[in-house]
Amino acid sequence: MTLQIIQPDGTHFEETVSSLIVPLMDGSAGIMNNHCPMLARLKDGKIVGKEGSKTFEYQVRNAFIQVLNNEITILADQVF
Repeated sequence: MTLQIIQPDGTHFEETVSSLIVPLMDGSAGIMNNHCPMLARLKDGKIVGKEGSKTFEYQVRNAFIQVLNNEITILADQVF
């Protein structure tokens, strides 16, 4: 899957991932290959992604996520 994290000033991160865990407003969601389409608001918190043995974490604030055709797009006011 392709993950793209976008801030108001441009793309912050673009990478291939095998799994992603995101904080939704009512809990957490795990996203893997061929996930059903989804559009949701994210709770301020930590995004954890994995590709092979490589793991990464980002904190997001005021964010939304779209999952469609193995492409994940996160729009966030702040990413750190």
